[in-house]
Amino acid sequence: ADRWELVCARLAAAVDQRAIPAEDGATTTPTWIQHQAGQHRNEARHSVRVGLALAAFPAVEVAWQAGQISASAARTIIAGQCPGAESEYAAIEPLLVDLARRHEYRALGQAITYYQRCARSDRPEREPTGVFLHRVGALWALHGTLDALTGELLAAALQAARSEEHTSELQSHSDLVC
Repeated sequence: ADRWELVCARLAAAVDQRAIPAEDGATTTPTWIQHQAGQHRNEARHSVRVGLALAAFPAVEVAWQAGQISASAARTIIAGQCPGAESEYAAIEPLLVDLARRHEYRALGQAITYYQRCARSDRPEREPTGVFLHRVGALWALHGTLDALTGELLAAALQAARSEEHTSELQSHSDLVC
């Protein structure tokens, strides 16, 4: 059963990467899998996510394929990675796989929790970011806080839109004058 879950995850990822659901008119791969195979959408979503993540977890994939670790242990290891600390997680992947091989699931959970705590403490505090756009009668209200890169990108996009609007207004006006 564990090896079958690996096959399903690989297939789900391949279907997603090849955009088969979109060609078939489905909005998402999990929805397509649910319709085609009768699998619950959340299970299909997990299969796609795990299948796509396997490329970053070669030791997990090898041990899972060999039947040395369970599907549950593989999913636990894959889900434990923190964004921004991928290389550190890759360095401890062999240790995590070894704990799973030896069925030391409590130690596996503790190792992942310790890694996550360290990964989060190494990151600087971030200000919450987001943009909110609301229609207020005939007008639109925009409010938000952005990081520097996103702010520069939005400012350039708004400037480009404004320049384009101004250019089309001038062209319209010149067409009327001529």
